[in-house]
Amino acid sequence: MSGFLLTCLVVQAAAQADPAAPLGFAQQGVEQCRARRGALSKEEVIYIEQSPYGGTGVALTACGVIGAPPAQVWPVLRDCGDYDRFLPGVTQSALVGRDRDVRWCEALIDLPFPLGDLQSVERAQGRELPGGGFERRWSLERGSYRRLEGSWTLLPDGPAGRQTLAVYQLDMDPQTIVPDFLLRRTQSSTTPALFEAIRGRVLKCAEGCDTKTAGELSLSPR
Repeated sequence: MSGFLLTCLVVQAAAQADPAAPLGFAQQGVEQCRARRGALSKEEVIYIEQSPYGGTGVALTACGVIGAPPAQVWPVLRDCGDYDRFLPGVTQSALVGRDRDVRWCEALIDLPFPLGDLQSVERAQGRELPGGGFERRWSLERGSYRRLEGSWTLLPDGPAGRQTLAVYQLDMDPQTIVPDFLLRRTQSSTTPALFEAIRGRVLKCAEGCDTKTAGELSLSPR
């Protein structure tokens, strides 16, 4: 963790549409981040509270700037088998299957007391966006959640696209007795550290970093 002050600007999304499906606010969330880009410094994160599908759990859009182009940030977020090397709270991660642009990822997350541990196997699909961006979107296949949908959108930013506007979106309802208001408070307080960890990993990998998934062949998804 760097010595930067991690700042999270929490805002309530205005004019929210009732999502027709989990993460139904995704495109709206990207536009909200674009609109608030001028308020972001290099270390800040904007956290936008969204309406969770079905009214339970937590849903959010978060935006931050990463000081590298999307093509350099993309492998860090794509290669889920390495998440336990840098993401806060991820104690175990593995790529358990791959089929072209689809990856099956397993993770164990140790959340702060009293939230406990959460396990999941997720199906993640990545794609390149027009203009040099990338998107990774994932959904739950099995695990200790009633609902889990998420995405990362990486957009070129700054002069000549040499940095990235990163948009993180999540709609989840974990199997826990912890009330929703505490889940939402926890997500709001921990999201800045997530962005800071990614910034650090991107910087490290620009100089060369070992990866568990490097050189892997395509695997059966089961």
